[in-house]
Amino acid sequence: MRKNFDRLIEERINKLLREMDRMNSVIFKLSDTQKELAWKINNRLLELNKQIVTEAIKFIGAEGLEWWIFEVARIPGDTVLLQLNDGKKFPEDNKIQLQRLMSEFIAFVYYSEDKRVFVSRIIGKSIERRQISVEDKIGVAHVPIPNDDPKMTKRARLAQQLTRLVITQ
Repeated sequence: MRKNFDRLIEERINKLLREMDRMNSVIFKLSDTQKELAWKINNRLLELNKQIVTEAIKFIGAEGLEWWIFEVARIPGDTVLLQLNDGKKFPEDNKIQLQRLMSEFIAFVYYSEDKRVFVSRIIGKSIERRQISVEDKIGVAHVPIPNDDPKMTKRARLAQQLTRLVITQ
């Protein structure tokens, strides 16, 4: 009787474990699909942001400056971060006109191949580069952002758009 009981329990446990493995596999596939969709949406968002800024530049009569901009991250109604091509400097008077037109703070950043350096440039000098760790394989950057600093939290959101990394604290 004990053997039969053990065999029954073992069968049920094995069946339960197989079902849990199957569910785990489905959840991981769903996670991968959501991540892929999120980054596709992010790329489209970057394109739309650049189109908005390009139209605003034309509206203020500074046509041609859009060629100096590589990508645009944006928090609508708050901040626009322009990633400029190397060696380009956005004229201050055009920046002021653009800020007035869009009613959003305009900031600039230059690209770096080193993602840790790039994240650091976006977030600011208050966090040392050595404190930032990037896991390229899974697309995550760990940045020690103080919870009580809304400016850095905004910068982290902008960094996430431009670097295509999930920024965690």
